[in-house]
Amino acid sequence: MNIFFKFALMKKQGKITVTFFLNTNVKPKAQSPMIGGGDKYPLYIQVTYNRKNTQFRSFNSRKFSSKEEAFSTKEEREHREYEESLITKVVEYEIRHHGKDFQLKGLNDRYLDYSDSLFNPIDNHFRGIINSAIEKTDSEFNKMLNPWGDESISYNVYYEAAVKLIPSLNNKLPNDFKEEREMGAVVLTWLEEQDTNIRIIDWLDHSAIKAIDFHLRKLDYDDKYIQGLKNFVSRILKVDRKLTVY
Repeated sequence: MNIFFKFALMKKQGKITVTFFLNTNVKPKAQSPMIGGGDKYPLYIQVTYNRKNTQFRSFNSRKFSSKEEAFSTKEEREHREYEESLITKVVEYEIRHHGKDFQLKGLNDRYLDYSDSLFNPIDNHFRGIINSAIEKTDSEFNKMLNPWGDESISYNVYYEAAVKLIPSLNNKLPNDFKEEREMGAVVLTWLEEQDTNIRIIDWLDHSAIKAIDFHLRKLDYDDKYIQGLKNFVSRILKVDRKLTVY
């Protein structure tokens, strides 16, 4: 029998229930006789809304033999609480904008999209632009300059290296690249200064938008610039990630 851990939150639009359980239908992880502890199973999540439900695997990659083991440590409890909060936020966002057309089907994919760090789509946006510009040149250095080669290296480093090796590169870049690059630097600097990871869902539900708006006003950026920057980030999510931004 599956082992369930239930956490429910009543919302005016309906009851959202997030249930954690050990999926014993999955083939157990083989254990060494020296380790002991019996079979171990992955942690799954069941989300229920209006008497319908869907199940998918938790971000927690560990496997457990019992309920007690799964939530025996502070770290495990905090992970469960983080996922519960995140899933609830995603479902509430979907319900708010889809209403009666909201479907639990496919929630796993949307959950993965929404939970990604906001840093990633912005970073990938610039890597893609730089890569496209490099490919348009016939430089002998093309194969050496791969913005996707090592994503631990800032896209700015790739750009600066590419311009030094291919002086004509700027002619292949979009006209608004310089302006976008400056806005990207402002957003990424702000993200790096935050105490917590800002996720895509935090932008979609406007909590991150309000936070960066407040931050930029404190630094005396004018309304036009702030709106342009917010439009820039939302456009990346719409165009690059194919997400609906309200």
